[in-house]
Amino acid sequence: MKDLYDLIIVGAGPAGMAAAVYAARSRIDTLILTRDVGGMAVYAGKVDNYLGFHLISGMDLVKKFEEHLNQFPLEIIYNSVISIEKEENIFIVKTREGKIFKGKSIIYAAGTSHRKLGLKEEERFVGRGVTYCATCDAPLFRGESVMVVGGGNSAVLAALQLLPLASDVFMVNREEKFSAAEIYQIKLGGFPNLHVSQSSQVTALFGEKFLEKARVRHILTGKEEDLSVKGLFVEIGLVPNTEPVKKLVTLNEKNEVPVDCSGKTGVPGFFSAGDASSVFQRQIIIAAGEGAKAALSAGHYILNQ
Repeated sequence: MKDLYDLIIVGAGPAGMAAAVYAARSRIDTLILTRDVGGMAVYAGKVDNYLGFHLISGMDLVKKFEEHLNQFPLEIIYNSVISIEKEENIFIVKTREGKIFKGKSIIYAAGTSHRKLGLKEEERFVGRGVTYCATCDAPLFRGESVMVVGGGNSAVLAALQLLPLASDVFMVNREEKFSAAEIYQIKLGGFPNLHVSQSSQVTALFGEKFLEKARVRHILTGKEEDLSVKGLFVEIGLVPNTEPVKKLVTLNEKNEVPVDCSGKTGVPGFFSAGDASSVFQRQIIIAAGEGAKAALSAGHYILNQ
C-alpha cells in the first residue's frame, strides 16, 4: 500500500470499472476501493440494450467487464468507504475497517442501494421472505404465492420473472398506474395468476421465523387486507450511496453528487460518475461512458497539478 496515489476510484460498478480501464491505459497510479464488483448491474436479469451484446444477463456482462479490467495491473482493495475529506490538495479516504488512503484525485462511483419499505418488520424478514433481487431469488419461490412492491421497470420485470414460477403474484403499487415502459407492461397481459392493486401500499409484515403474510392498505378507501405470501420483492427504486461525501460536496435534492458533462464537481480534483452522480438516467451503458469521461477529466487534472 502506497502513501499517496494519483487517483483513487471508489466503487467498481460499470462506471468505476470503465474509469479504471481508462486510468490504466493512461498509466495513472490508481487504487480502486470497493465493497464488491459490478454494483447494481449484477442484479439485471436480461440486458438487451448494451451495444455489442444482443441479450446477456447482468451478471455475465459484469464478468466481461471484470475480465477486461484484469488485463491491467490495477490495485484493488475490497473495503467500504465511510468518509472522504480534503486537506489542502490531498484527499483523505477512510474505510469501515479503519484504514486510511490518500489520493491527489478521486472518482466517486459508489452507485446506489435498494430503497426499503421502512417497516419495522422488514429487516427481520430479509433473507426469510423479503428480498430486493428477483434475478437472484425468484427460483426459490417456485409454486409459492409472492408479492412485488412497486410500479416501475424493475417491479414489472421482477413480476415477469416470477409469474412463470409462482402460484400467485400480487403487485402492489402506490401510484394509480404503473410507470414502467409500455413494452414491459404489455408482457404482463395473459397471466391468470397476476393480481394488481394500484393506489395501495404494504403497511405491515407478519410471520414467525419466515414471512407468512403482508398487510395491504388501499389508499383511496382506507380498507386493509392481509394476503398470504411467502416472498416479498421490494422494487421501489434506488438511493445514491453518497453518505461518505456529504461533507465534502453539496449534494442535490436527490442526494446525488452534482456533476457537469465531464464528470467534474464543485471540488477541484473530485469527480463522480454513474448512479451516485446527477447524470441523466441510470443505465449500464451510460454509467460506463460517464466513468470513461471522469477518468479523462481526472487525467487532465493530475497532469495540470
